[in-house]
Amino acid sequence: MIALAVVGPIASGKSTVLGLLRELGAETCSADDLAHELTAPGQPALEEIIAQFGGSYRREDGSLDRAALAELIFRSTDARERLEGILHPAILVRIGAWLTALRARPDPPPVAAVEVLRLPRHLRARETFDVVWLCNAPEALRLRRLIERDALPEDEARRRLAVQREQQVEDCDPDLVLDAGGTLEALAAQVRNAWSRLTDRSP
Repeated sequence: MIALAVVGPIASGKSTVLGLLRELGAETCSADDLAHELTAPGQPALEEIIAQFGGSYRREDGSLDRAALAELIFRSTDARERLEGILHPAILVRIGAWLTALRARPDPPPVAAVEVLRLPRHLRARETFDVVWLCNAPEALRLRRLIERDALPEDEARRRLAVQREQQVEDCDPDLVLDAGGTLEALAAQVRNAWSRLTDRSP
């Protein structure tokens, strides 16, 4: 089984690639989904976030106010780094456990793919994966996608893109760069070709 990271900045097509991989037979998961699980009511990560950022980020039903926290972290480098310090190590532990469980199955999938924004070097996150694909799309297209997908004002969408430029998402030693700036059909063809090469090398 090959552990594959699908990396890329916001609105670069990662979710689309993950869906295409799922159709081809990969087991998939998303770091965003894992973050939601880790910050659900009753989870230690949620309590640590509330302790760090204050009770105003907890909704009346006990859940995390994700929209308010997102607004904060895209405006404050310090807040973003503190949140990442809580979530990134925990997400990597969850990913590692997921991969271990898949490998232990009598019929592991040929590929286990994880959608993740970036692979922090200080956590040696790249070492979790055998292969890394980087999704790439022009910033103007990602801006349009972000505005449409998240119903953001243009200035807020631009701010979020600027933050991710600073994070150097592309610094992940990718084995393949996917051009996700064209049609779905073109992207699907790239994924199918890359899948063939992956599964040829998968034990």
